[in-house]
Amino acid sequence: RRAGRARTATLRFRLTLLATALVALVLLASAIALVLVQHRLLTRGVDDALIQRADNVQAAVAQRPPGTVLPGEGDREDSFLQLLGPNGNLVASSANVSALPAVESANGSGARFRTVSVSSLSAHDYRIYTRPLGSAAGGRTLLLGKNIDDVNDSVTILETSLAVAIPPVVTLLAAGVWWSRLGGGVPAGAGCEFGQAATGPAATALVGVVTLPSVFGAADTGREAQPRHTNKSTKALSAVSPGGNTTRTDTPAV
Repeated sequence: RRAGRARTATLRFRLTLLATALVALVLLASAIALVLVQHRLLTRGVDDALIQRADNVQAAVAQRPPGTVLPGEGDREDSFLQLLGPNGNLVASSANVSALPAVESANGSGARFRTVSVSSLSAHDYRIYTRPLGSAAGGRTLLLGKNIDDVNDSVTILETSLAVAIPPVVTLLAAGVWWSRLGGGVPAGAGCEFGQAATGPAATALVGVVTLPSVFGAADTGREAQPRHTNKSTKALSAVSPGGNTTRTDTPAV
């Protein structure tokens, strides 16, 4: 019995460990995917805002003379504008970055987005939108920067929440699997013809399979054996006549 209990405990531990590991992996993969999707969606929102702002200011700043102060938006660290010449030289900028060189090089191949660090302006990263203005604007390029501290803060909060929530969930799952019927058993020898303890769902099903046919088989055997027993008993009966002679009487089988 001790050996059987040890095997049952080992199997129970392995099943609990396997189930917990699988669920933990699923939760971890789901958490990573959720964080990536959240970051992408928030970044896309910033990109859309930069495109909208570029559409609004492009006509007003495209022909600005060198040294002009471009209009700013929000706080000093929130956003900035830079206007580059055909050779990548800085033509004009918003007041908060007037002392800074161009944060991006001019690129005539098309508009693009990048995430860069402007440490002299803010400790947070900036999302940079580079838009070539074409030959009508003298080959100039417009740079728009947007602080993405809100994006990073939101993602950090989500990561922290998942990191706090997932371990207790996995722990509760492990405890639930350990104490569930997955490791339960049936009394030793219940319906088992081999004199060994039967435990677990598989053993319970085996007990049902072995026991029920045995019961019905025994009932059928009893019904078939009863006429034979009666027949044999009747044939074995003998009647003794008053004269002391023995008379054998055979009764047809029922």
